[in-house]
Formats: sequence, structure tokens, C-alpha cells
Amino acid sequence: MRICQCDRVASQHMGQSGLHTNGLSPRDSDRFDHWHLGISFIVFLFAGAAAALLSGAGKPWQRGALVIAVSVVVCASFVFGKWRLESTSPAQPVTVTLMARDVPMSIYLGPEEEALKLLSEYADEVRRAAPPGTQAIVLPEKIGRVSESALAEVDALFSSAAAATQAAIVLGIVRRTPGAAFNSSRFYSPDGKLEGNYDKHHLIPGIEPEIAGDKHVLLDQPPGRWGLQICKDMDFPKLSREYAAEGANLMLVPAWDFNLDRWLHSRMAVLRAVENGFALARSARNGLLTLSDNRGRILAETATAPGCFVSVTGKVNVVREETFYTRTGDWVQWKQ
Repeated sequence: MRICQCDRVASQHMGQSGLHTNGLSPRDSDRFDHWHLGISFIVFLFAGAAAALLSGAGKPWQRGALVIAVSVVVCASFVFGKWRLESTSPAQPVTVTLMARDVPMSIYLGPEEEALKLLSEYADEVRRAAPPGTQAIVLPEKIGRVSESALAEVDALFSSAAAATQAAIVLGIVRRTPGAAFNSSRFYSPDGKLEGNYDKHHLIPGIEPEIAGDKHVLLDQPPGRWGLQICKDMDFPKLSREYAAEGANLMLVPAWDFNLDRWLHSRMAVLRAVENGFALARSARNGLLTLSDNRGRILAETATAPGCFVSVTGKVNVVREETFYTRTGDWVQWKQ
């Protein structure tokens, strides 16, 4: 159990054997998360078949063949899903801490001094709240807007925090240069080195004026190969599938949601992880802190809160597994 600074319980389930606050048992919750999300093709296939049968079109033998064909496909998907949930592969456990604090928009849009103060508070909280043995710490998207001249100060701050905790840190900021700005995720290794910078690919039109990135960032760590994405990037299947093809087995994702969409947006990211066989560590301000494995099981999760830091820590098994979707893509539904 983790406690945030305002003394609110942050989570009551951690690890694969923890409690699930949604009231379902771990086994039922896993099935709910998988089956509720499902595959839209199967959902629409069933709905389309039902509509065709209700219309009365076709000869009796054609209608019967339709029922048999759709039943076989739907049943096969459920059988495959059950088998995949219960199958296991040799894996490496990774201890991950997710952390965020909801702050007013005025702080984000305010002077750089406010951003640097908030970033310093995050660095202090990382040192205070990350349990011993944590291997990765994921912070949210766009904690602050930082100019080129102040970037070295921010890097030094989080390099020091990473070395002090002996954990990798993923930090979400906006990098402002004289000619452009970038929505970035920066990766600091456990020995305090800046090892990667990822710029968000999929920006929200009309809301995010930053320049879109076009590079993948993969970090080879002792437990496996870790990838970086940011928030809306995980709405799009293609990017995650490309990462999976390059061997990613854990995706580290800073995010910023809108409270009302916190459950939906987190589950869209979980679906990308299931599709492509990697684990997910997603920290969303104004949203959920979500840790899930490559089967979509929610291992640790809690909601963020205004005015205080909330953190949750859990262990996730990471393993390189190529899924059917990674191999074949969108041939069943549509091409992107």
C-alpha cells in the first residue's frame, strides 16, 4: 500500500497477488479487462451477423452457414484468449514505481520558475517515495515547459535522483528551443546518465503546438528491452507494433489525461500492450497510474489527486513474445 502526501490511500493492490479495488477477484478482473476490450472485429462480426439474421435475407441454408461460421470464429477467439491468459513463459521481474501530481493549468502555463520548482519537488518525491529495489520510475507527461538554457539544470536534477535511487527515471517535459518546442520523454539510467530522449509522435490537433517526433527510442536494460512512448501515441496501433517488432518487452509511458477519460485512455494503452506482447507502465496526471503485464492483467493501479503526490509500486514480469497481431498486423480489419 502506498500513501500520498495528503494522506490519501493511493492503492490497495500491488503485484499479481494483490487486491483489486474494482471489487472483482484478480482472475475475474483479468478476464473482464481482456474480454471487455476484446477485438473490435469480433464485436462487429457478431453484431453484423445478428443484423443479417434479423433482416430475414438469404436462404435458410445460408443463414445456417452464417450462424455456424460466426459461432466458430467467436468461440475460437474465446478459447485462444483463455489459453493465452493461462500460458506462461520464462520472464524477468521488474519493479516499477509510477508517480504523478495533479496541478492547476496555470502552473503549466506559468513562468519557467514555477516549472523548475515543480520539477524539483518531483525529484525530491522520487528520492522519498521510491521503495528500495525499484528499477524504473515513470513520471507523467508535460510536467513543465523548460527552455534550452534550463534543460541542463533539469537533467542534472534527475540524473542525480536516478543515481541516488539506483533506478531508471522517465521524465515528461516540454523542451523549448528558439525555433520550436517538443513534447519529450527523457530517460535517465540507474547510474545517472541521460540515455534517451523521445519526442511524441501523435500530437492533439489544435491543443499541442509542439513539433511531432518520428524516432523510436529503445533502451537495452538487464531485464529486457524497454521502449518509450507518450500518451496519445498509444492510441495508434502501428507505432506499438513497430516497437514490438524491434523487441520491446516493457513500454514506459508518461501521459496526461482529462479525468473523465482516465479509465478509457488507460485501457486503450493496455490493449496496445496485449496486442503486441509487452508490459506497460503508464503514469498519467489527471488520470490513472497503471501497471499491466503483457496479458493485460492490471497489477497495480490508482487515480491521481490534486495538490499531492500519488505513487504506486508493483512488480511486472517482462518477456519477449511475438504475438499473432505483431506478425500479421491489421489484415483482419483495416490497414492504417
